[in-house]
Amino acid sequence: MQPFANSWDGNSPHREARCGSFRCAATTQPAGVATDSGLPTSIGQRVFGSLERFRSCLPAALVILAAVGLAYSNTLSVPFFFDDLTNVGENRSIRSLWPIWPVFLVNTEEVSGVHNRPAVFLSFALNYAVSGLEPFAYHVVNLAIHMAASLALLGIVRRTLLLPGMDRFAHVATPLALGIALLWALHPLHTQGVTSVAQRYEIMMGLFYLLTLYSTIRAATSTRPRPWIIASVACCVVALGSKEVAVSLPLVVLLYDRAFLAGSFHKALDQRRWLYLGLAVAWSLFVVWQQFTPPKPWAGDQTGTTWYEYALSQPGVILHYLRLSFWPTGQCLDYAWPVARSAAEIVPQAIAIAALGGATLWATVQHPRWGFLGAWFFLILAPTSSILPIADLAVEHRMYLPLASVVVATVFAAVGCLVNTVKLSPAAWWLLLAPIVCVAVILGTASFNRNRVYASPLTVWTDVVTKRPENSRAFSNLGTVHYNAGRFEEAMYCFQEATRLSPSWTQVSCMAGRAAEKLGQADRAMAYYLRALTLDADYPDAHIDLGRLLRKVDPERAAKHLRLALRARPSSSEAHINLGAIVMSKEPHLAERHFRLALHHDPYHAEAHNNLANCLARRGQLEDAVRHYRRAVELKPDYLNAQCNLEIVERWRTEARSAAP
Repeated sequence: MQPFANSWDGNSPHREARCGSFRCAATTQPAGVATDSGLPTSIGQRVFGSLERFRSCLPAALVILAAVGLAYSNTLSVPFFFDDLTNVGENRSIRSLWPIWPVFLVNTEEVSGVHNRPAVFLSFALNYAVSGLEPFAYHVVNLAIHMAASLALLGIVRRTLLLPGMDRFAHVATPLALGIALLWALHPLHTQGVTSVAQRYEIMMGLFYLLTLYSTIRAATSTRPRPWIIASVACCVVALGSKEVAVSLPLVVLLYDRAFLAGSFHKALDQRRWLYLGLAVAWSLFVVWQQFTPPKPWAGDQTGTTWYEYALSQPGVILHYLRLSFWPTGQCLDYAWPVARSAAEIVPQAIAIAALGGATLWATVQHPRWGFLGAWFFLILAPTSSILPIADLAVEHRMYLPLASVVVATVFAAVGCLVNTVKLSPAAWWLLLAPIVCVAVILGTASFNRNRVYASPLTVWTDVVTKRPENSRAFSNLGTVHYNAGRFEEAMYCFQEATRLSPSWTQVSCMAGRAAEKLGQADRAMAYYLRALTLDADYPDAHIDLGRLLRKVDPERAAKHLRLALRARPSSSEAHINLGAIVMSKEPHLAERHFRLALHHDPYHAEAHNNLANCLARRGQLEDAVRHYRRAVELKPDYLNAQCNLEIVERWRTEARSAAP
């Protein structure tokens, strides 16, 4: 079985440069000779060749757009959840396009769980400029990115099948490319990457990764390669600015060039030296950029997972990814994948992955086109699925690009077997698309059903808790959902479960204390807060919660805890607001200072505006007080205290104006 036969010599003097199904033979007519269209040959060939390629690809492109749109039609109303809340909802750096520098260099210490990926942050900032924090627009952009990536994969596969040496597939390049693109685009493994707004990092990187390769193919087959070389380098820069996984891109492009275009590494580097110089410069700029961004510790440093524990766990994770590629059931947003510790959890999986890796190395030497597919899979997964300890050992969106090689290899293995056993007419070849379309429909339906889980945070975390009952983070997040909805009994149960599963988790102890407060159980809440401080004496949230709980019954002790919180976290608006409320009666000027500091750190805090307005009203600065009350009501329309205060102060202001001579 040799569907990717290596019969083509990239330097053959008799080869034709193919541009889609339109052949551009450089020796057919002298340059500048007029064609029937009346245009010079070079211009006429480019214009009419482009029109012919457009007409041949347009139906396939429309099918992909329609299929992806249907499969993801129920995601446009999905609210922000999980990482969306920190990367978008709480990310103040995306709320202004000027000055642009904060968008490109986010303070990762202020926004937890965020890495500096300037290309995606710019897209978030543009989204915010258009629609604020309305999730619909963010989902539309995510879906458009996935559609564009699907079209890019269609173009890559189609043009690869039209290259010299792939002649047996040339007449069915479009239907085969369409089938592969459909299987990839509709696969339910992509639902997390496309539906979660925060995972725009992955899909945007994937789009420009594919566009870099597509532009490389166009540069190699075009009579005017320079614009395509520039496009390839530019797309590489954007891919690297979207997610660090794109670090493998220059090597993947070189492997493709050697396998499908040039025939050897030496010829690839010689024929496209400017392309590889540009990719090398892009890669170097990426490395320099990483040195200038604020350092972000590896999650393994925080979770206690060592690099070798992470590496030994990854074979099982990769096999799980491969199983989902062929049988996508049991998907989960947050696996909380356990570290592999026993020989039974490590040895069989490691042997299987070592065999696949060895086969990839052998194929890279002996059968470069098959080897390229294996290299694509392993090289793209390497940054997240090898030795660098990341908080989550298994996350489905990491398979966004690697899945493409699995789909291509599977389809061509099946097609190769069929070609070697049955002789098909050109018309019969089109029938091969029927079973592929059937599978694509099944996958699209599965994606639609999977996306129903993301309808609300409640359905998301209920699904995770059901599938991963030992996931403490899932219980904590489900408890937060119940807490925000006012279901405090359910919230308390979830926080207790999270505490049982992760006894040393200080944050969940504080959340349990807040739920107990809402249930009127002050002593129980106090016990949870003190437990958190026993685990971490400097934990600011516990000091803030204690200060708020003690504010009315023991102001001095409350102020002590709030000052300790500010010592650990000077930017805490909550600590400033509560401390200001305590000192307002005795030291109004100090209280005003705390409220202004709270607004400095969080200009969108309604309570801070209300409390500062109270201080200003007491000092007779009624105009400024009215302005802050109005801002509080604008930020929080159901804020009754601010509404009442606004009415009172506006009446005072009216009376003062009437009494004025």
